[in-house]
Amino acid sequence: MPIQIADLSSMRQFSHNGPMSLPVFGDLPNSQILCLEPGQVWQGTSDGRRLVYVVLDGQGELTAGEKTRQLGVFAIALIEPNSEHTLTNNRDDRFAVLQIQTQP
Repeated sequence: MPIQIADLSSMRQFSHNGPMSLPVFGDLPNSQILCLEPGQVWQGTSDGRRLVYVVLDGQGELTAGEKTRQLGVFAIALIEPNSEHTLTNNRDDRFAVLQIQTQP
């Protein structure tokens, strides 16, 4: 198929048991939606690829190295290759982020 389309508005799932990582296109590992309930933390590493995060819902905190930034709806962030980082839902509402892996 030359084009695939995903409706991101219907793909979010949240769990009180921990952050959810949901593939956008099931057969392609390069994109996922991360869904965090209040207080949840997601830890990641960019494993040789750049990661792009786009906030879909809510607000949260992104920490990479010594830098921490608050992100809101439609904010976009770029994580450089081989960077450990965390996303934290430090608010009272749900936090959903689209993660896309790119080549370095």
